[in-house]
Amino acid sequence: MFKILIKEGVIFREFNSHFVDFIGVLNDVAEKMGFIPTITSAAEGEHTLSSYHVLNCAWDIRTRGLKEVNMVVFNLGKNLEALDRRWEIIYGDKDHLDHIHVEFNLRS
Repeated sequence: MFKILIKEGVIFREFNSHFVDFIGVLNDVAEKMGFIPTITSAAEGEHTLSSYHVLNCAWDIRTRGLKEVNMVVFNLGKNLEALDRRWEIIYGDKDHLDHIHVEFNLRS
């Protein structure tokens, strides 16, 4: 069953092919690992002008309640990079402790 939750206040300004790839892989990983993901950020919020959020190519996923965050990160990265090596998954640094940041790097 396809199910992805969206945090209240999240704004999507564009659904593009990168978003379609992202949610498809996110749903596949979530189904296999047994969780329902929540997107917590898209194009809204305070992002720099060069941010991929502003360019509609980055999304954040809530980690609260996930039991195997590192496996989620690994599986997202493996499956997205199989589609295109320009995908980047960021988690665990000081700016990404409470969410997984997923972006399609347009500049690579």
